Order: sequence, then structure tokens, then C-alpha cells
Amino acid sequence: MNNNPLPVATLNEGQYYRVSAMNYIVNGPSHLNMYIKTTKNVYVYQLLSGTADNDATEGFNYIPPLNCLLPKTIDEIGQINELPYGGTFNPPLFVKLNILTQTGAAVTVNNLPLATTYGPFPVTGTLDWVSYTVPDIAGNITVNSTKAVTAGIAGGSGNLGYGGYFAGFNSIPVISKVTGECAPGIILQVDSGFNHYQWNLNGNPIPGANLNTFSPTQGGSYTVSITKETCVYTTYPYKVNSCLVNTVKPLDICSAGVPVTIIPAFTNSAQIPVPNTVQIITPRQMVLLTVNSTTGVLTYTANAGTTTDTFTYKFCGNDPNFTDCEQVKVNITVVPLVLTDTTISACGVNGMGLFDLTAANVGAPLTAVKKYYPTLADLNANTGEIIPANAYSSAVPATVFVKVTTADGCTENAKITLQFFPRVVAMDAVLNGCFNENNPNTATFDLTAANVTTTFPSTRRYYPTLLDATNGTNEIIPGTNYVSPNGFVYVKVTSANGCFDFAKIKLNVIPPKPSGILIDKIICPDAFTTLDAGPDYTSYLWSTGATTQAIQNVPVGDYWVILEFNGCKTKQFVKVHPFPLPKIKKINVSNNTATVIAEGGTAPYQYSNDGFFWQDSNVFTNLIRGKNTFYVKDTNDCAPVQAQITVPNLVNAITPNGDGRNDTLDYSALAYLKDLKISIFNRYGHMIYSSDIDKTYKWDGKIGGLPMSTGTYWYEIKWTEPETQVAVMYADWILVKNRE
Repeated sequence: MNNNPLPVATLNEGQYYRVSAMNYIVNGPSHLNMYIKTTKNVYVYQLLSGTADNDATEGFNYIPPLNCLLPKTIDEIGQINELPYGGTFNPPLFVKLNILTQTGAAVTVNNLPLATTYGPFPVTGTLDWVSYTVPDIAGNITVNSTKAVTAGIAGGSGNLGYGGYFAGFNSIPVISKVTGECAPGIILQVDSGFNHYQWNLNGNPIPGANLNTFSPTQGGSYTVSITKETCVYTTYPYKVNSCLVNTVKPLDICSAGVPVTIIPAFTNSAQIPVPNTVQIITPRQMVLLTVNSTTGVLTYTANAGTTTDTFTYKFCGNDPNFTDCEQVKVNITVVPLVLTDTTISACGVNGMGLFDLTAANVGAPLTAVKKYYPTLADLNANTGEIIPANAYSSAVPATVFVKVTTADGCTENAKITLQFFPRVVAMDAVLNGCFNENNPNTATFDLTAANVTTTFPSTRRYYPTLLDATNGTNEIIPGTNYVSPNGFVYVKVTSANGCFDFAKIKLNVIPPKPSGILIDKIICPDAFTTLDAGPDYTSYLWSTGATTQAIQNVPVGDYWVILEFNGCKTKQFVKVHPFPLPKIKKINVSNNTATVIAEGGTAPYQYSNDGFFWQDSNVFTNLIRGKNTFYVKDTNDCAPVQAQITVPNLVNAITPNGDGRNDTLDYSALAYLKDLKISIFNRYGHMIYSSDIDKTYKWDGKIGGLPMSTGTYWYEIKWTEPETQVAVMYADWILVKNRE
């Protein structure tokens, strides 16, 4: 009552409960509500009297349940204040219109909004609905709401009480069956025309089931959540049972006369079979077939000579509401257990092998239990079982025995012969590698080229030490490009069967082998020589492109040769140097005598002024005026160096008296010479004239315009020969004679 969590009564089908008027709650001025909620469908009637506390009840008003699927309009109330007969009431007849609608709705009566004194009033116990009351109502009435609405009247006069509801009762969707009796195959439906449908199984939404029809694939409680605008309503459950499932199951037994147990189990259902539901549908006459009613286990025993048989049984599950049942047809085939002796192999280490007996294929079913024994006597006595059977250490040759027991209880024995896999052949090897140019103490080895085994197929892994090879650490990867000095590496050779052995590879670095007779040479700059690498090599390749042991007519320069020995190539460089030639540093000329100053090269020098006749002295006399050429060569007797100079016309005296004859010391004709400089000194070594000042290369015997005293003066003429760049100096005395 009014959403009180404590129920006021519990009713069984056909029972009733009378609610006291004390449960009415005042929710507005002269406005009372009562909110009733039940866990199952009930009928509710309101008892009416014209006056309060009058037991003479004449109204028996049916109260429709609230539902969001109610209509939004009630327009069939005509002459609401008139009873079916005429007359005058005393006391006067009163009529009141009561309206119930969803919270938040806009309500009108005859298209006019209601005064706030008429509501809305809350309804104690629910926030989803509100109520209105309109007193003294009369005439034809139409009620409109923007949400679900229901309306009724209550009236009376004295002891007379009456009432009625005008709701155009809503059509609550109900699931109905279209066709079929069970799942799969049954089709369910609800009314069409709603905005959305969602079918549910046992309260859980079924993905994609959004039409007004649905075909269940399994038993259970089905409902539909239906949406109309903002209203969502879930129907009452519809119970669907699963159809009887028919399956066929094969059963192989190893021999006749041996009882075989069959435990019923569902193929797809998660239910647990109920033992007392197990029943034989097609019993057999010539075989023994029984059912244990306590456990539900069937026992089948084939007669002698039976090869095939069939029977059918049925059982049901433990769900009391949606019981699944399955009917099984069993096709029996008598298949004797036949085993085959076999052989298994293992790797031999020091005469022993570790054998996985479980890998021996003796032809037993996968579900069979296998036990292994060292002797047939142990097997028969069930003693000395080999545990664990997947790691049995044994020498060879040897045999063990296996006892196979099937799920049906059949047993058989087989023999397993033990042998070793073929031994892995591992051989030590030697690898030679040519030195690396950047580090001649090392070579780059292709370890995979070492012939360390004749076992094929096999895998090889390379390690720097035997300990690494044993532990599988520090593997050399890749093995095709291993840089190492002289030393050893170790190889683990593994066969396709997983057996392995170790081999050792010796690494030899072939050092470079340069030629001992091919050395640098020194020759005259314009001479030629021969370079010879010697006969100790299998091939030669010179920087000139030649492929011979020696090359001739080699001028000054840098050369190399690639020498091949023992398959390795050494690149050797050699230089042909020129002898350093002497150089004429300068030539001093005095009168008609020249002194040649030489440097560089290898002394002693020889000198010549014609290139044919040579002398040890560097002084040349009686030179002609004009151009003269001098030659110098050193002890290496290479082509001489030469220098050309000009021996000027010498002036020994001037008479600067203005008579136009011998007035000046004039060397202006030599102005074309490079770096020409004329200097004149008095007897004390003081410079009294320099051509650096006036660049005329003329001296008139004066200083500052004043004539010099008659006497002798020392003068020097210096220049650089343009063609040879040889420095030349001419020096001598000159007489200056002034006529007083």
C-alpha cells in the first residue's frame, strides 16, 4: 500500500483482501489517493457510498491498472452528471471528475487547461503519476493529455454512491504462438505498430531479435521489451520448451561378452541428466541391456558372434521449468583390440639412451591407458612398472612391454624394441684465411665451409669455446663472416633426430707476403728503370695493368703490385724517386769573369759553359759580352741544369763635364732585366747612388746635383735572369774624372 515495502496480504488464486479506507492519503485539498501495487495480476474494485462512513454501498467501481500504454485522449464521456433515469436528488447529487496521468504531462478538459486548484497532486508511493480532481462536473467531457491518461467519476447523494472509469482500456501486448510447439520450430509474436522490439531469453536481451515475431532456438522464458515513444513495457513471460533432441552416437567395443557402461550425457544442453528419466526405447532381445535407475548408467553386453548392433534410449534433464530431453540411437561395432609391436629410437650417449616410451605407436586408441614394463613377466604380474615412461634410460639392444587398457575394459600387450639413432659424425677441420688488410693478424673465416660432418641432414652451430658449445651460449652468428686471429672454434653438429656431437675447427691466418727484392729506386729524373717482384708468386697485377713478374721502362713515379701467394693477395707499394738535381743559385760577374754558385744535388759538381767540355772549377774567364750559358751537373751524372746570363758592356770611367762624351754611367739598356738594381759606393763603403730612387739606371757623377771628386768608386749591378731566374751580380771599379 502506497509503496510501503511491507505487504499487507498474500493472496492465492481466488482469494481476496478488503482494503480499509484508512489507507487513503490526502494529497491535495479535499483530494485523496490510494496507490496499490501487487506482484501478480489482480482485480481492484472501489466500494462507493453517497456519504462518509455509510455502510449502504451501492457503487462497485472497477479500477483499471496504470500503464504507460494507456491512450492520451478520453472523449467518450457524455452527460457526465446524469444517471440513467430522471429525478431529483435530495440531498443534491454531486459529481467529481478524477484524472490520472503521467508526471510532466499537459492536461486539458474540453480543450481548456485546468486551474491549479484542481492539480496536479502527487500520488504517494510513485513519482511516475499525478492526479487531478474537478468538482461539480457536468455535460459532455473530453480529456486530453500529452502522456498516458485515465479518468473516472465519483458521485453520490445520501446513501447513494456511484462511480465509473473511462479509459478506453489499453491493449497490453501479450506474446502469442503463431505455429509450432517447441524450440526449435516454434514462432512467437506480439502486436505490430510499436516503435521498437527487443526479445529477451531468461531476462537477457537476444542480439538482433528486434521484430514483432521471433523463432526461439532453445527452451526458456521469453519476454519482449516494447517501446512506444518514451514508454518501455516488458511483456509477461512466455514459456517455451525445447524439442526432443535426436542424436546418433557410434560405440566401438573390443569384444563380445565384455560389459560396456554407457553414461547418458547431453550433446548440447548444459542440464544434468536425471537418472530415473533414463529409459530404453528399443530394447534388444539377443543381448543384455540394463539401466540402473539409481545412477542412470546403461550396461550393454554383446553376445558371442555379434559384429554390429543398435539400440535407442532416452533421458531428460534436471531443469523443472524447461526440461531438456534427448533420444540417442547407439550404433555398436565390435572392433577387436589389435596392437602392433614397434621400435623406437633415441640418441646414444656413452652407450645409454633416454627413451620416450609413450611415443611408441602400437595402434592403441587415444583414450586407452598404457602401462610399460621391462619384461613380459613384470607385465603379467603387474610389477616393476616403468615410471615415468617418457624418460626411460636404457642400453641397447633392449625391449620393453606395454599393456593397453581401453575405456571399455579391453586389454592387450605389445612389445617395444629400443635402438639408437645413427651416430652423429663430427670431424675436426682446418680453415685457412687470408689476412685482413686493416688488421693483418686476423682473417675473416666462413665457418660453414669447414667439413666437420658426414651426417645429413644436420644443423651446425658455432661457438668460441667448448664450454659455450656445451651450454649453448655465445653462439657465433653469422658463421659465414667470423673475424679471428689464429685459434679454434667449436661446432655442435645436430642431426634431424636431435642427436649431437662436437667438432673443433683450427683457424690459420695466412699473413701478407711482400716481395723482398722489390724496393724503392732512385734514378735521374728523365731516366727509366725496371721493377721486379721476384718469381715466388702465382700471379701479379701491377698498377700499370701489367701481369708479369717485372715491368720495364718505368719512369719516376708511385707504383703498386698485387702479389698472390697461397690464394691470398698482398698489395705492395713501391716508389721510383728522382735524384735531386743541383741548382745554380747565382752567378757573380766581375769584368769578363763569372763565378757560378751551385747548391743541392750531390757534390762534387762539374761546370761547363758549352755543355761539352767540363771543369771542376766554377770560375769562367774571358767571357764574351752579351749572353752566356753555364751548365752544372753533380756526381750522379744526370742531365745538367743550365742558366743563361748577360755580360754587360763594362764602363770603367766617366768624365761628367758636359761635353757629351762619357758624361754618365748609363745602364738603361738593361732596364728589361728583372729586379735590376744599380748601386754605387765610395771608398768607405757608403752608398752614394741607388737606382731604386730614380729608376733611370743612369749616374752622372753627382750627388744632389753637385759633382763628385775625381776618384775611383765601386759599383754593383744586380738582376734576375728572366728565363732561368738565376741571380746575377756584376761588380767593378769606375773612375770618375771631373775637369776643373
